[in-house]
Amino acid sequence: MDLATNLLALDLGNSRLKAAFLVGEKITNFSLESSDLEKNLGSLFKEISLCGKLQGIILCSVQPSSTENLCKEAKKAFGLEPVIVDQILLEKLGLKTETVGAGNDRLATAYGLWLEYRQNLLIADFGTAITLDAINLEGEFLGGSISPGLKLCAEALKNETAQLFEVPLEPPKEVIGKNTTQAMQSGIILGNAYMTKCLAEKFARHCACDFYKIVTGGSVKLVHPYLGEEWDAQENATILALKNIYTAVKGFQP
Repeated sequence: MDLATNLLALDLGNSRLKAAFLVGEKITNFSLESSDLEKNLGSLFKEISLCGKLQGIILCSVQPSSTENLCKEAKKAFGLEPVIVDQILLEKLGLKTETVGAGNDRLATAYGLWLEYRQNLLIADFGTAITLDAINLEGEFLGGSISPGLKLCAEALKNETAQLFEVPLEPPKEVIGKNTTQAMQSGIILGNAYMTKCLAEKFARHCACDFYKIVTGGSVKLVHPYLGEEWDAQENATILALKNIYTAVKGFQP
């Protein structure tokens, strides 16, 4: 029996709460700006409750100040105690790492996907930040890199320069921009995609191994065409990782 049937997976990032109702292979996604949590969380949970009766909740959060209230509201709405994912829990399940200070989201995504693939994985997450993380065949989180996300790059250029401005986050027609908008789009989107490809090559050389490469995050559709076919684009990678962790937790408990 699938231990993660009728599961609510909550992923609280820096800018958004991503929620997913999972029934077998079917995923119903919901989303809420982090700034709207206090005002609209009750309405979100009410909408989610219409999907069916929950059997479990799992939560990964990078906002410690909001985690306790989110758990309390989830328990009030659904009558279930959420499983909270952190490094201590993941190490109980078998995660190994010598890194210091890695975020719960990075560890959960890497280890949750490793539970499914059981091989060397390289995971690029294009969200508020762009993270590139490696986990090896033995389930050891090796670490990674962090750089500003596409939106942060665009906002920094607009706010910190005299003549640059807000541009739509869409790919330019050519790598060489013919005007300022296209030049910024080339630098922000293509530049970060090619940076990630180059870093992935450096990671593989440093670790002396081949990685199965996964790209995810809110900007995955923008950058995937420039990463190449060797990258597996998965919009719900973190949600699926949380599902795998929940199944492992319930299987681990006596």
